Amino acid sequence: MLKLHQFEIYDQAKKLLLYAEAIVEHHIHAHDDLLARTIKSALVTLVADLARYSSLDEEQHKQDSKKEAVALIHEIAAGFDIAHDKQLISDETFNKLEEKLNTLFVAIKKDL
Repeated sequence: MLKLHQFEIYDQAKKLLLYAEAIVEHHIHAHDDLLARTIKSALVTLVADLARYSSLDEEQHKQDSKKEAVALIHEIAAGFDIAHDKQLISDETFNKLEEKLNTLFVAIKKDL
């Protein structure tokens, strides 16, 4: 049986995906389609990776999945950093995204 809805970090990642995806669509997509697709792909992969994590039994596979999730958070952060440098998103939006990404990062490092 799937335990996704019992997995708080997975829910947190889904909320981040929905929030960040809206920013990508409203602010980045029209100006830089490649950057928009890269960010969205990393967001979906992050959520999928966390879902996969919840099904793993072997500790080594769990550690690999955790490393992948951390790498994806950095990839997403880099995408938004580039969008910020290109002035596609405001300082306020960037800071909110950075805060949400950091919160998820800390949760993954601590709880997974």
